[in-house]
Amino acid sequence: MFVPSLPPDATFLLSLIFFTPLAALLLLGSALSYRLARCFGRIPPDQRFWVERRPVVWGSAAVLLAYVLCFAYGHAIEAHWVEVTRTEVVVKTPWLGHERFRIVHLSDLHLEEIGRRERRVVELIRAEKPHLILLTGDYMNHRGAGPALREFLGALEAPYGVVGAEGNWDAKFITADLFASSGASLLVDDTKLIEKDGRWLIADRPPALSSAAEVIEHAKLPSQRPARGGREAHLLAHPGEEQIMTIERGAT
Repeated sequence: MFVPSLPPDATFLLSLIFFTPLAALLLLGSALSYRLARCFGRIPPDQRFWVERRPVVWGSAAVLLAYVLCFAYGHAIEAHWVEVTRTEVVVKTPWLGHERFRIVHLSDLHLEEIGRRERRVVELIRAEKPHLILLTGDYMNHRGAGPALREFLGALEAPYGVVGAEGNWDAKFITADLFASSGASLLVDDTKLIEKDGRWLIADRPPALSSAAEVIEHAKLPSQRPARGGREAHLLAHPGEEQIMTIERGAT
């Protein structure tokens, strides 16, 4: 059984991010408690504690304010930020008769409802005019998001279809039925063959078929990623939250 573990530097950084605001809140609470105790005569008026010093109070308040601003930014701005990353891969021969074959790779939607972010994603994908759309798992956060996923998938269009792989969140949902009702294909230990003019492309989830030209799967850590085995592409999940990766294949 594989048990993922964080490297020491990441553990230290996450601990620092978590405990710093708690320490600042504790310092401010202590300073306020001492002042209240002094007002009610619990401690002598001339007795002062180090947590009541101005640098400590203002420094703690500044830390908490910074965390509040970061939380507001992450909730109101970053959560709706969609980024498009373009990568061009040179191949020896045209794909499916196209000198340039454009693939949009989208991962980790974690849908709950159709909102501003989801509509923006659809707009950006349509602007890219992809030949093929590949999705690599984690489509919903809960069962109630099924209608949102069906609507989202139904809005995606590409000449060679919309193909997805199952993520670690998707086994407990009826994801396959939602894909089918939307006209998309969900691969679960399966392959999809696309042919045109004698050219073919296989979209494949399991890593066992080394002859697959395109492999899509949901893997998080480097140790979970199998060797490419001579494939022309290997698309994985977690390229970045709310990120679209467009791979444009240009033949020489």
